[in-house]
Amino acid sequence: MKILLINPPAENTIIGNNPAIIDEERGYNPPLGILFIAAYILANSSHQIKVIDAQVEQFNYEKLKMAIEEFAPEVVGITAMSFTLIDALKTVKIIKSINRYIPVILGGPHVNIYPT
Repeated sequence: MKILLINPPAENTIIGNNPAIIDEERGYNPPLGILFIAAYILANSSHQIKVIDAQVEQFNYEKLKMAIEEFAPEVVGITAMSFTLIDALKTVKIIKSINRYIPVILGGPHVNIYPT
């Protein structure tokens, strides 16, 4: 099985009342959850796994769509943080526009805090 794990772009970040320096200086949030999942799958299965960290790779939605099409995954997992929720949902729409039958699984902090 071809499994794709995505940390979505951060083009529509929901911003709080943090001082500007926090957003300017914080860098990237490593997608540890999907990296742990990818490492486990690599070590314990024969599935083909790919991780796209769209933020670090500076993928916009067009580049992300091309990368998804090129890999042609059978299932996709997306990490969803509350401040990148809009981008996670846009990523789901892109996947479903490519193939509406690809199962998409959201994980990460947001879905664990707000499970329903």
